[in-house]
Amino acid sequence: MAQNGTDTIDVFVYTHDNTSGINAWIHFDPDAINITDVNYTRSPWQPMEKPGWSHQGDHVILVSVNFSGVDQGKHKVASMEVDCVCDNCKTNLTIDHAEPDGIIVQNMTFECATISPIETVIKIGSGTGKVALPITVLNAENVGACDITMTYDPDVVKVVNVTDGAMDCTFVNDVNSGELRIGAIQGDSPGITGNYPLATIELGPVGTNSQCDLELTVTTFKDATPDCKPMSYKIQNGTYVSSKNGDVNGDGEVDLADASYIAKNVIGIEGYENIDESVADVTGDGIIDMADSMYLTKHVLGIAGFEKLR
Repeated sequence: MAQNGTDTIDVFVYTHDNTSGINAWIHFDPDAINITDVNYTRSPWQPMEKPGWSHQGDHVILVSVNFSGVDQGKHKVASMEVDCVCDNCKTNLTIDHAEPDGIIVQNMTFECATISPIETVIKIGSGTGKVALPITVLNAENVGACDITMTYDPDVVKVVNVTDGAMDCTFVNDVNSGELRIGAIQGDSPGITGNYPLATIELGPVGTNSQCDLELTVTTFKDATPDCKPMSYKIQNGTYVSSKNGDVNGDGEVDLADASYIAKNVIGIEGYENIDESVADVTGDGIIDMADSMYLTKHVLGIAGFEKLR
C-alpha cells in the first residue's frame, strides 16, 4: 500500500505467477480515518459483482478477479478514498486474509494532514453481516448530555447488543423493533472534548440480500455548563447490508473464497473464528460443517443439483 496525497491509498500486489483473484482485509483505526470508496479503475482484476468491497466498521474487504490470470510483476489492485476525522493523526493499515496464498503483506502508516473542523459531527458507520458499529462524536467540546435515536429496518437487521461509550452514565432503550434510543450524561466528570464513542452497537442480519439505512436523530446535545447550552452538530448516517446467502466473508460476492472460509472456520484455523451462521449454512441442515464448504464449491462451479443455496 502507498499513500497518494492526503485522501487516497493505492493498493499494490507483487505477483509471482498467473493470478486469477485477489482478496484482502484491510484494517484501520476508525477514530483516525474512514475509507469511503474503493476504485478498481485500471486494475487488471475487477469485481465479479459491484462494488467488489464491503465496509466492516474498522476494516474493509476487497475482492476482485481475472479468470484469464495476470502475469507476474507489480500491479495496482485498487485505490481507496480516505476521509480524515481528526487533526494530524496517524493510523496503521494492516492486511490479513490476503490471497493468493503465500503472498507477502506490506503494511503501512497513513498520516492525516491538518484539517479544520467546522462543527461537531455525530456519526455511525456502515457494515455488513455481524458487525459492531460505534456511534462516534467528533470534534466535541465540553459535551455534558446526549440523547440520540438510531432507526433501522427490523426486517433487514437486528440489534444484538449495545456497549457503553466514554460518558459517565449511558442509558439504552430498545424503544421498539426498528428504533434504538441512547441517552448519555457526564456525572462528576467534566464535559468531554475531542473524539469519543457514545456507544457501540452490535448488529446482526435478519434476512439475506437486503439493506437499510442507519439513521440518527438527535433530541438533546448540550454542554456541561450550568446553563446546559445546546450545541451545533451535523449528522453522518450509515448503511447496513445483510450478507447474501453464501457470502460468509462479507465482501458482497459468493465465490470460492467463501467456500474456503467455511472450511477454515470449521477446522479452527486462526483468523477465521467469526462466521455468520445465517449465510454459512448453505445446506440448510442447521449445522456449519465441511459439507457446507463442499456444497458451496459445487454451487459456485455450476455443478448440476447444487443450484439452490438453502
